[in-house]
Amino acid sequence: MDLPTFVTPDSQPRLSVAMTAANWPGPVSLYSSAADYDYRLALQADRPSSVGQTLTPLAFASGSRTDRGPDLLVRMVSGQLESVTPELLRAGRNQIAIGDGTVSNWEVLQFETAELVAPETYALRARIRGLAGTDGTVPSEWPAGSYVVVLDESVQSVDAGTFDTGVTRHFRWASALVALDSQLAGHAEVLAMGAALRPFKVAHLKARVDGTDHALSWVRRLRGDNGSWSGLGAPSDSGAEQYRLRLSVDGSVVRTLTVPSPVYLYTQAQRAADGVTGTYSVGVSQLSSAFGAGPESILTVAG
Repeated sequence: MDLPTFVTPDSQPRLSVAMTAANWPGPVSLYSSAADYDYRLALQADRPSSVGQTLTPLAFASGSRTDRGPDLLVRMVSGQLESVTPELLRAGRNQIAIGDGTVSNWEVLQFETAELVAPETYALRARIRGLAGTDGTVPSEWPAGSYVVVLDESVQSVDAGTFDTGVTRHFRWASALVALDSQLAGHAEVLAMGAALRPFKVAHLKARVDGTDHALSWVRRLRGDNGSWSGLGAPSDSGAEQYRLRLSVDGSVVRTLTVPSPVYLYTQAQRAADGVTGTYSVGVSQLSSAFGAGPESILTVAG
């Protein structure tokens, strides 16, 4: 899983690895290589991770408030879930990742309540969504059948020295009694882009009328050094502050520019030159020298 760092952010790209099995065979070793040969040991998992699949869909919800929508039903393949107090939730407990099983498509969230409603099946409630900057990549819905991984000590990471972002890497894994070239060994080709380097989605994008001009503004969100929910604080790889603005009319981009601060004055003369006579859209993405453009915040502005 190409997840952003969360509890102890260090802005270093890494892959999170969760291994599980209905019948755990004992220690499982993961090997890595630039090609499907000449493998080197990357890590060893001594116990299975807690992994399950959803039985119900999970609709999009904002990370700014607790998601109290319909229960998320999860059937666990391995491991158990439990409820925590609000105090422990705020301290970072009950973190999970939900995704489609590919390397990059994951959301980090937390849940307060886990009720056992059937064998190995839990109803998750009071969810905190889009943590660690994943609010910018949450789909409209996670369908039933999505994977759930508990982000605890059993989930290990492959450090930046073992793979390069944007470059395909081969991984094989097997128990101690299975040869790497055996049909019983697992194999995957992985292309990771380094989610730990992805800029957060900007917040509070708004437009204010200033005479005949439109004053656009937003709030920068950065990966902090304390693992807080807010995602505030400067990351070590942030570089110079820059944003990409895209101004669109009916889905067609009429102006694209880069600005160095979280404000922009879209003048009447500029709107006329762009052919903007009514409603238009503003898209703002934070830029990073290490990653590129982050997720885009979009605002519709009345003309």
